[in-house]
Parts: sequence; C-alpha cells; structure tokens
Amino acid sequence: MSSTRPPIVPESSARSKVEPTVVIGPEITSYNQDHAAVARALLTALRPGPPGSRWQPDVVLTYEEVADSWAALQVSSRTVFVELSDVDVEGKVAAMSRHASQCREHPHTRSPEALRALAVLRGAQSGCRGAEAFGCLRWVVRLRPGLGV
Repeated sequence: MSSTRPPIVPESSARSKVEPTVVIGPEITSYNQDHAAVARALLTALRPGPPGSRWQPDVVLTYEEVADSWAALQVSSRTVFVELSDVDVEGKVAAMSRHASQCREHPHTRSPEALRALAVLRGAQSGCRGAEAFGCLRWVVRLRPGLGV
C-alpha cells in the first residue's frame, strides 16, 4: 500500500517566509519514525551554510520525550533548560490529554505521571522546581562590534 502523505520538503516556502529565530524539533534518535523524519528534514533545512545562502536561525534545539532512549541510540546532551512552574507542567499534561491516541496509563512513557516525573527530574538537574530540557544544535550569540567577550 502506498503512502498518501505528502513528502517532507526541507526547503519549503513556508519556512523561508517565516524566518524564525528559534527552531525546536524532535530528537533524531526518536524511535517514532515520523519524529525521526521531521528531525532529518530539519537538519537538512537548517544546516550551516554561507551567510545569505538561506535563512539560518540563531537557535536550533531538540526536544525530548521520555522514551527517546528506547531506540538504544545515543541521544543529544540536554544542555538547555527552561524553568516550568506547576501550572506550566499541568498545562503540558492537559495539552497531551487532548491527543487521546497518544495518552496512556502509567507506567507508559506518555502517561501524565511520566510527563510530571520528567519535569521534576529536569528541574532537579537545573536547580529549578520543574524544567523542560533541550539538546542544542546551534546557539549563536551575536556581539556588538567592539564589545568583545
């Protein structure tokens, strides 16, 4: 049976018109084939190149899922943390619950308990009550002339 999904086109006109400063995509090691395909497309579309050749956002991050390590591949180091309040975490759980096909009972990796536990773990690792962690593929800091480092 052939797929009816359109192919992912990394150099899409929508992306080039938006010119985002921050792009966050899935971890390329995801066992989810759709997530891995999107990650590969992002790596292709956002690869470094000569200035002016195409839009290149200053920040490119990868988000994580509890099950990212299931593929038994090395995942990116989590080096960027965004602090989450209890309200933020519950908002994330509520958003996930709207995707009934994706939610599962605990101890599944997509259970509300697993989402909360990951936020607590990443919070402990970053000195916050709760946090979301990201891998960093690119983080460009542009200094003003004469400022130095």
